[in-house]
Amino acid sequence: IVTDYVSNPMLHKIEAFTAGEVSVELCQELRNSIRDTIESINEALEEYQDERRETEKKIKELRTLVDDMQNDRKPYSPVLKEARGALERKLTNQYGRTVKVSILADLFDVREKEWKDAIEGRMGRLKLSLVTEPKYAHDAAVLFREMKKYEEVDLINTAAIEQSRPQAEDGSLYEAVETKLSYVDACLKRYLGRIHKCHSVEELEQVADGVTPDCYSYSNYMYRHLRQKDYRYQTIGRKVSMTQIRKLEEETAELEEQLIALQQEVATLQPVNELERLQN
Repeated sequence: IVTDYVSNPMLHKIEAFTAGEVSVELCQELRNSIRDTIESINEALEEYQDERRETEKKIKELRTLVDDMQNDRKPYSPVLKEARGALERKLTNQYGRTVKVSILADLFDVREKEWKDAIEGRMGRLKLSLVTEPKYAHDAAVLFREMKKYEEVDLINTAAIEQSRPQAEDGSLYEAVETKLSYVDACLKRYLGRIHKCHSVEELEQVADGVTPDCYSYSNYMYRHLRQKDYRYQTIGRKVSMTQIRKLEEETAELEEQLIALQQEVATLQPVNELERLQN
């Protein structure tokens, strides 16, 4: 691979040098060519090393995700888990009995798998919102108001949503989900009940709000592609998906193969730094 960085003019100079055609001018040109080649190799080496570090980081993150999911733990951020636990402790202390604080995504399932990505994507961070039973909603809001450091965490007013008695429209994403909890069902009607299931642009044009199975979304007269990061690692469901675990394991294996190739590239180019001694 090192020879890939050696130009034809440099090869000609080396051939002339080894053939005994030695001159001050040739030596200077050869030295300059070697210096330029070393610089190119060092630049490539730095790029490979950066890519290797990034790949190692991704592999570590994926291994953590796989480990969590194999132990029936979802890939929630530490901040979200910390906020959920903190609010639950505060409510429990206030009532003198255990008061459960949940993450919305843990309380319902997607029963129509065709729409899983679209639902994950359209709900975005909403699916990661904290929820309590409606009878605790007010006190939860009062306590959460003082938890100012959790700026990236949301708390749903389940009492208000249940009291509003939302209705779902025919053909909406609500039809693709299910839950055993009435207040969660009300939340799903509120957040998914007006988003229509569509399969083409023509169908999207006929509704005010819709999405296709491949995550092409239409809302507020705008089309957009849902962000992959919102549905790549799926969180919705009362149980961790074995299919998701297998996908993560396959992705990890692919990255590990890439890492081996990068390590070989680095190992090949690293010794070339020794050529700098020729400049001294």
